[in-house]
Amino acid sequence: MRVRRLAVAAIAAVLGAGSLAACGTGSPDVAAYVGDTTYQLSQVDAVYDEVQQSHGDRVRQAYAAENDAAKQRAEQTGAEAPATIEPSPQDLLHPATRQDVVNLLVTVDLGRQLLADRQLAAPTDIDPAVIGNGLGVDPGSEYAALWAESYGIYRALAQDLPPAADTDENVIAFYTPLADLGALPPGLTAAQVREGLGGAELAQMVIAVRDAFAGKADEVGVTVNPRFGSVAIPMVLSGGQGDIFFDMPYTTAGVPVTDAPAPTTEPADQPADDGDAH
Repeated sequence: MRVRRLAVAAIAAVLGAGSLAACGTGSPDVAAYVGDTTYQLSQVDAVYDEVQQSHGDRVRQAYAAENDAAKQRAEQTGAEAPATIEPSPQDLLHPATRQDVVNLLVTVDLGRQLLADRQLAAPTDIDPAVIGNGLGVDPGSEYAALWAESYGIYRALAQDLPPAADTDENVIAFYTPLADLGALPPGLTAAQVREGLGGAELAQMVIAVRDAFAGKADEVGVTVNPRFGSVAIPMVLSGGQGDIFFDMPYTTAGVPVTDAPAPTTEPADQPADDGDAH
């Protein structure tokens, strides 16, 4: 079977991390640790709630406008006024999840470190409003800002890193999330994926960035609350039929934060003990 060639205009892949170094015994209120940095569940909830609230408001406004228009049409034609249509709970729910927020928070944290390591600057021509509109979220939301920054980090790294090896393993690693999403047919071989993509260059670029993030996560230590699953790289594939947003997992599922190792440095606002080192 021949695979339909994908006309790819752009791809954004940015990492969302996986195992964190917790302070002391950790806390069930923590979503993730990245090195000595703590991301509270309340931070995740704040970003997630903003997305859901603004999405629900827009849906309600759209339904209200349609109900008003239907009533006006009935008045103009002398027809009976139609029943008011209300959005369903599913209509009011944006597909973004708290897992997505964790992915972005850790991605941006590790990405900033990677840029600093390589003395790179993220591009300044990425408009969060464009990203927000593509995701269907408020362009001024924190979620859109995180996505825009993660995309900028990806672009900078993709231009600087050497491509990953052109192996079947790497091609399939790139292909699998797209197949799971239904964006590509299931059950393809690496050779068929290369044919459909016009080569392995896209996969090599994405996997190179993924591997860089994986290495940085191992270096600094990343731990994720077990309520979350495997941490994934947020990605967007832009083609002739619109943007495809998908995730590429690269860590194992979350591990209990209470099992995470203690950080290697004392917190800045707490003086070191005069006794034995911990």
